[in-house]
Amino acid sequence: MSRATTVLTFCTTAIAAAGCGAGRVLAAGMTLLGAGLLLLARTDVGVLVPSSLCAAGIGCSFVSTTITATTAVDRADSGLVSGLVNTSFQVGGALGLAVLAAVADDPQGAFALAGGVALAGAAIALAVLVPRSIVRDGSRRVRRDGASSRRRAPGAAD
Repeated sequence: MSRATTVLTFCTTAIAAAGCGAGRVLAAGMTLLGAGLLLLARTDVGVLVPSSLCAAGIGCSFVSTTITATTAVDRADSGLVSGLVNTSFQVGGALGLAVLAAVADDPQGAFALAGGVALAGAAIALAVLVPRSIVRDGSRRVRRDGASSRRRAPGAAD
């Protein structure tokens, strides 16, 4: 069930990011992930709903992070940036797991700590990425606050 949720979320996140901005989708994904992890910290809750929330949150977070990272770079560098993002996912996951294993005494404590970190990430995404989100409109870039700027062609003189 969790795999199907992740695949479905991967497929729909790009559409949602195009409509409301990758920063908002990232914040929503981190919130879903945090809620799922906090539910997993409870012993009286089953596994299906929290795991589905975590899977949806991971799908939203990974795709919107990649979109955010590769949007601001030249096409020639987008493969390099995408590789760096994916490497960061792998290294971050390994380090995060090591820190959680070292800090938390029990699995519930580890899930609660990870859920708190995910919710803090959602707050940071809302504070940093959402105000700076940019909607592309042809050759112009229009920011959410209404200001716009002309985009120069690569190699154009000042």
